[in-house]
Amino acid sequence: MGRKKVRILTLILIIVAIIAMALGALLYVTNQRLVKSAMDADSVKTELENNRQTNVWVAKTDIKKGDSIIDSKTAEEKNSNDPSQSRDEQTASAIIQTEVIANIYKDDIYTSLPRSSYITSEQIGATALVDIPAGTPIMANMVEALTITTDTREFEITAVNLMVDQQENDIVDIRLAFPNGEDYLVLPKKQIKNLSLAYADFWTYMTENEILTYRSAVCDAYQTTGAYFYAVRYVESNLQDGATANYLVRSETIDLMRSDPNLYATAEQTMNASARLALEVRLGQLTDDQLAAVANGLGIADTAKNSVLAQNTDNNAAAIGSYGLDKHTREEELNSDSEETTEDTTGDATTSNGLVSPDTFNSTELSTPVDIDGGT
Repeated sequence: MGRKKVRILTLILIIVAIIAMALGALLYVTNQRLVKSAMDADSVKTELENNRQTNVWVAKTDIKKGDSIIDSKTAEEKNSNDPSQSRDEQTASAIIQTEVIANIYKDDIYTSLPRSSYITSEQIGATALVDIPAGTPIMANMVEALTITTDTREFEITAVNLMVDQQENDIVDIRLAFPNGEDYLVLPKKQIKNLSLAYADFWTYMTENEILTYRSAVCDAYQTTGAYFYAVRYVESNLQDGATANYLVRSETIDLMRSDPNLYATAEQTMNASARLALEVRLGQLTDDQLAAVANGLGIADTAKNSVLAQNTDNNAAAIGSYGLDKHTREEELNSDSEETTEDTTGDATTSNGLVSPDTFNSTELSTPVDIDGGT
C-alpha cells in the first residue's frame, strides 16, 4: 500500500515538473517574441523618423489636369480687393472674378524619396500635368511651371470654332482654314481657361507677338468669305511638343488695320457670330441622350441646344403657315386655269396662254391634211 502511494506521488511530481517546464518554455518564448517585437517597433520607428519629410505640399482637394497649384496665401491675395479701388470698382471686380480656392496645404509625410522629389514654395502657381487626388503628396514631375515673360497677358479669344465637347484646361492649337484648302497654324499649344460654350469664347495666355498675329489673322479671315478659325485638341499634351506656327502676317492687313482702327473689332464680332452659329448647328445635330450625357459630365447648361430647338420650332411653324397659304393659293390658281381651259376648248384648241393644249391636241383629229412643205 505504501509503495502504491509513493508511485502516485512520484507520477504527480513528474506531471507537475513537465507542466512547469512547459510553462517556463512558453514564458521564455513569449518574452523573446516581445523583446523582438519591441526591437522591431523601435527599428520601424527609427526608420520612419529617418524617412520623415516635414512641410510637404499635399493636395487638399482633387486637382484636375491643367489646374493651377494654389496655396492659401495666394488664394487670399487673389480674392482680396485692391484698397485703391472704389467701392463700385471692388463690387464689379467681385462680380466678374470667381473666388480662388486653395487646393494644397503643408503636411508631414513618410517617404524614402529625397526632398527634391516634391514641389517647393517656388513652384506655387504651376500647372498640374496629371489628375492629383486629394491627400496625395505633390511630386515635382506632376506639375509644370508656367512660363511668364514680361509681355505675357491673359487674352480673350472669341472667333474660334470650338469642339462640341470642349472642356476647361484643354490644350489646343488654333488654326485658320481658307476656302481654297489652305490651312495655317496661328497659335500653337494654348490652354483653354474660363471656357464659355454659351458664347463660344475662352481665355488663354499670349505674348505680344501672338496677340498681333492673332489680330491680323482675324482681319484676314474677315476679308475672306468662307475662312474660319477652329481648335484642335492634343491627345496627350504632356508627351506631345507644341507645333510650330506657320501663319505669316500680311503687310496689307497691317496697313489696313492701321488705316481703320475699328476693323479688328468688327472682324472679331463677325467671326464670333460665325463661330457661335457653327457651334449651334453642330449642337442641333446631337440627340437629347448625347446632350444629356455631355451636360451631366461637364455640368454645363445646354443653352445652345435650347436656342437651336426654339429657332427650328419657329422656322417650322413659319414654313407650315407659308405652305398652307401657298397651297390655298395654288388650288385657287389651278381651279381658275381649269375653268379657262374648259372655256377655251369650246372655241378653239388653245390654252389661256395661246398654246395648243396637249389634251385637246390628243383628242382632236386632223380633218385637213398638212403639207410638209407648208401648204394645206
